[in-house]
Amino acid sequence: LIALPVRSAEIAVKLAGPPQIVPRVFFGMHMHRVDAGTPWPSIPFGTWPLLDAYVNWLNLQPARDRWDFAKLDRYVSLAENARVEILLPLGYAPAWASARPTEPGPYGPGTAAEPASLEDWRNYVRTVASRYRGRIRHFELWNEVNVRQHFSGSFDRLLEMEREAARV
Repeated sequence: LIALPVRSAEIAVKLAGPPQIVPRVFFGMHMHRVDAGTPWPSIPFGTWPLLDAYVNWLNLQPARDRWDFAKLDRYVSLAENARVEILLPLGYAPAWASARPTEPGPYGPGTAAEPASLEDWRNYVRTVASRYRGRIRHFELWNEVNVRQHFSGSFDRLLEMEREAARV
């Protein structure tokens, strides 16, 4: 019990723990270059958000007819071995798919712009979701969409992309 003075009276407050433990999936850890020498953390955590992990759209599909899943495959295996969930951001269009391919972006030209074609977007989302079905359960549409440097499209277009991703 803690006694708190309030005017001339005292109020007793009973402190109790939470009614349930917060699941570890709510505790995330950003890590970089885990597949290139950075040691896996020794503290427990539940989610690994793959922000700045070089597994964005532009990394996974550098050309319309070319896919590269090597890094994401390694990260998914590492996460599975550690029993950690992955949060995969879907976004950062490669220049070939960008609505504005020469516009400056955080990961190179065109990466802040929305895709020029919703069919390219659907194909990207479908390919990633199919490949990692049951292995990646958490996705995020782009990152920091409120910062124009990261997303330069309209929120109407972003909502349209969200609807398409949900359908896929």
